[in-house]
Amino acid sequence: MIIQLSCLSKFWGTLYFANTSLIWTKYNFKLYDDYFKEFNEIITESTTNYLSSIDDKGIKTDYDYFINLNNTVHYGFSFTQHTFNPQIIDNKLKNDSLISSKPIRNLETSFYVEYESKWTSSLSTNLGLRTNIYQLPNKNTWFIEPRFVLNYQFYKALTTKISYAKTSQSIHQLSNTGVGFPTDLWVPATEKVPIAYAQQLAIGLSKDFDKSYSLSIESYYKWLYNIISYKDDATFVSTTNEKTSNFWEQRITSGKGWAYGTELLLKKNNGKLTGWVAYTLSWSIREFEELNYGKPFYSRQDRRHDFEIVGTYKINKKIKLSANWIYTSGNAITAPLATYSGFPNDIIGSVYYGQMNAFRTKPIHRLDIGLQLYKMRKQIESYWDFSIYNAYNRQNPFYYAVETIENKQQQITKYSLRSRALFPIIPSISYNIKF
Repeated sequence: MIIQLSCLSKFWGTLYFANTSLIWTKYNFKLYDDYFKEFNEIITESTTNYLSSIDDKGIKTDYDYFINLNNTVHYGFSFTQHTFNPQIIDNKLKNDSLISSKPIRNLETSFYVEYESKWTSSLSTNLGLRTNIYQLPNKNTWFIEPRFVLNYQFYKALTTKISYAKTSQSIHQLSNTGVGFPTDLWVPATEKVPIAYAQQLAIGLSKDFDKSYSLSIESYYKWLYNIISYKDDATFVSTTNEKTSNFWEQRITSGKGWAYGTELLLKKNNGKLTGWVAYTLSWSIREFEELNYGKPFYSRQDRRHDFEIVGTYKINKKIKLSANWIYTSGNAITAPLATYSGFPNDIIGSVYYGQMNAFRTKPIHRLDIGLQLYKMRKQIESYWDFSIYNAYNRQNPFYYAVETIENKQQQITKYSLRSRALFPIIPSISYNIKF
């Protein structure tokens, strides 16, 4: 829920704009796992519920000070209280026991100022400075985050852009990179878990062709620090031996990472047919001393190729067609390569995984199409929206699972890695009104 209050005023011939937002958000993550296995008349069965939540309450105020047409100052502050319940596990196998981590409250206060200036008809800059203060349990940390953007127009609408930014955050994304249902657990920075921060440098060129077409290309390099990951063979599943508060802190390790790539964008802005074609070539790498023998590996977010075509065609003022086609490389995950057992009656055995995130899932692509029918009545605009998600019913892999194939006569168990898709072709109809 967001409540906004805005005000535009004029003092001594200068315009001021103020915007204040009261923010409350609630995020809940729930996963239910039912497990049943029968082997050699031995039955293993359990039902486990995993719960996690984030509750944010805050206030944010932004001011715009318009000195003149070429100079503007932006400044403001924000205050947010984060309340985390990073892990609650209810395991029905163990006498309905409830294992819960202790709620954690973090306070985040930030102040920023930006000076936006157009020095000449060809040169403009945006210089900024932000201060973030994090009040963690038994620990306070603050970051100074400079940033700048420089735009320079060379010749006939050919513009170059150079930017740099330093950012930080007290919320970590803890992802499962193995097989099975993908889970993203959001956990806070604590006395033992450091605050993550990053630096990014980017440079790009853009060119406008008459009034209809524009082409831009931008390359970036990003450095990541204090990122976290599960230790080897660790997940967000707890055990009865870990009933201490915030036991999840013992299951993670911190490291660094870097990401780089190049983005290409071609846009058509005018005419009956509008849209864009975008392509990104990128790499995302992580390095942890306690993972993958200390060697760098690709992160789950590493997608080598990302391609998108978006188009809108206005038949007339009342009818509009739209289409969107995407293609991305598969994710990098850690998949089992082999299993072995040292005992004849060993049901579970051991699993060999090899290098971390060395397995690449199948690529993802789909087509979405839509039809919008508009109608105007005085000051009210309404339209029907008919759309089809995943029009050719592509079975994109959402997660991978290991299937067990058992031969009871020979007492042989084989394993097969299979993909699972969740979102087939989905038609939808909506009616929208704009006042």
